[in-house]
This record gives sequence, structure tokens and C-alpha cells, in this order.
Amino acid sequence: MIRNPVNLFKCYLKIIFINLLFILSTNTFFFYYLKNSDKAFLYVKFDLFKIALSTVLSLYFVLSLKIGIWGIASAQAISLIVIFGSFALWFGLPAIFIIDWKILKESFSYGWPLMTKVFLNVLNVSIDKLMVGKMVSLGALGIYSRAQSIAYSIFNLMTSVQNVYGPEWNRILFGKQGSENKSISKSFTEYVCIISIPAAGLIIFCKEFLSFLLPKEYYGAMVLVVVLAYYYALLSFGKMQGAVGAYLKMSKFMALMMFISYPLNIGLNVLLIPRYGALGSVTSTLTVGIIMLVLNQLNYGRKYKTNFEAKKLFGIFGIIAIGCIVSIAGINGLLNKWIEIPIKAALFVVFFSFIIHILGIQKIRGLLSGKGIRPSA
Repeated sequence: MIRNPVNLFKCYLKIIFINLLFILSTNTFFFYYLKNSDKAFLYVKFDLFKIALSTVLSLYFVLSLKIGIWGIASAQAISLIVIFGSFALWFGLPAIFIIDWKILKESFSYGWPLMTKVFLNVLNVSIDKLMVGKMVSLGALGIYSRAQSIAYSIFNLMTSVQNVYGPEWNRILFGKQGSENKSISKSFTEYVCIISIPAAGLIIFCKEFLSFLLPKEYYGAMVLVVVLAYYYALLSFGKMQGAVGAYLKMSKFMALMMFISYPLNIGLNVLLIPRYGALGSVTSTLTVGIIMLVLNQLNYGRKYKTNFEAKKLFGIFGIIAIGCIVSIAGINGLLNKWIEIPIKAALFVVFFSFIIHILGIQKIRGLLSGKGIRPSA
């Protein structure tokens, strides 16, 4: 029996936290269902309601009741519970509490190898920073961390755009849409076009952007941003491979690839960081990433023909690769400042013209106007 009031309060907090985790997970599943079942209006309605309710309650608890951070936590907890109740009413209580043991067993058999992959991925992301700080200096670690945070914006954008194209890929892969040989290639090319525009802009004009954003002490991050941004742009193939891997139920192979990439990345870091510093670390990241993407595609390609629009994809990443070379040359002072900007501007115009050629002027207008574009089937 718990006699200490403090311990009793902590016990209650733990119980509440566990229940809120269950509610949060359940809400997440229903949000995924709405997104993947092409019910965008309902998805947005529930999501906006959750945000609005949490914001209003937070302001009330903090400004009126003056209970500080507990008010924010309480507002989020209440909004989770209200959304959970809304889903229960909308879908019916059986949809909340029923358990399909067959689906649960299949999901577990597919998901458990990926748990190891998730944990290793967290270590793999952190190991670069640990090795740079240990083998070079804390100053180099600060520059590397700043470069990684800037370049990671490309990956965040890629994930956001995937929320639009991911359901289309799933419909093609799992639903077949009446054709056994339906490929996601056209939809994937559009996806690459959209995420490559900001990636190309950041890579080509990296020197100009970061000169305004960063103090001189961090100018050493420019080359690192260029390499990492190109790496994150290439990971668009990894997003598609993840969808194909889920369709083929190859979670064990995906976990195996992570086991291979982890020691390979550490080995290359040990070789390159002492000689090239933080640049050696990002070079290792890019090299291992390309190797893993190629191995994954070779394996998945045996069981599912993606039928990439190779010329278009090679054109996109080829122009961006040229942009990397030009940008790094400019950063290192190898280009006259009077010709550097015209070359970069001309290169970006060529790149954007190529994107317009692929997507078409109507989709570009929709993208630039904020109306968005509908993924191609």
C-alpha cells in the first residue's frame, strides 16, 4: 500500500501517462486510416479540431487559471481524449475496442524486425556526431550539427510531400487498381520533381543563403550542407523502397540492411574523419547511403518491377550533382565572383525548365499558387 502522498501522486501520473499513450496510438491509427482511405476532408477536419481545442484550452489554463506548464500538458491530454471520443462516435465503439488476432499476428510478424532497425537507425544518426566530437574537436561538432540541421529540412519536406504521394503508392501496390503490372514510376517521378526543387535551390545557392543566415564562424558548414542536402534528396528513393518493401513484406531484409550499414558507416568514419574532419563524416554518410539504396533496389527489383523513368531521374539528379560541384567550387573560391552567380542562375533555370518539362505547366502553376497538385496514378 502506498502511504507517501508524493509517491501516490507519481503512481497516478504514471497510470494517466500509460492511458494517454494508448489513446494517442489509437488516434494515430485512425488518422492514418483517414489519410490512406482518401478521406482528406475528414482527416483535416479532425486534425484542425484537435489543434484548435488544444490551443484554446492551453491559453485558458495558462492565462486564466495560471497553472503554467501543467496547463499546457492538461490541454493536450484533454484534446487527445476528446478526439478519441469523437473517433469512437464516428466509427462506432466496436471499431475502437475490437481486436482481430489474425491481423495482429501478421502485423507483429512483419513489424518486429523493424523495431531493431528503428533502434539502430537512432544510433546510426548519433554516431557521426559522437565520432566528429571525439576525433576532431567540439568546434567541428558544432559546425557539423548546424549543417545537419539545415540540410535536414530537405528530409522533413520530403516526409511532408510523402503524406500526399504515399497513399497513392499504397493504392497502386496493394489495390493494383485493376492491373497486376501497375507501376508507381510516374507518381514517384512527380514526387522527386517536387522535393528536388528546394533541394536544388539550397545546393546551388548554398553560399549565398548561409552567408546571410550564419555568422562567419559557421561558414565551414557550407560544403557539409551541400553534400548532406544531396544525400537527403537521394533518400527519396528510400521512401519509395520503404513502400515497396512493405508491400513485399521484406521487413527482415530491411533490418539486415541496417545491420550492414551500421558497421560500414562506422568503418568509413574511422578512416575518413581523422583526415578530412566533418567532411569525411558526411562523405561516409553519402557513400553508405548510395550503397544501401543500390542494394535495396537490386533486391526489390527481382520481385517488383518499378520501371523507373530513368532518363528523367538521371537528368534531375545529374543537374543537381553539377550544382553540387559548382557550389563547392564557389565556396572554396575557385570561381570568380562575377561569373559565379550567373553560372548558378543559369544552372537553376535549366533545372527548373527540366522540371516544367516533366510535370507540365499546369501542375507547376498549381504548385506555385499553393493549390497543390494531384498525384498521377
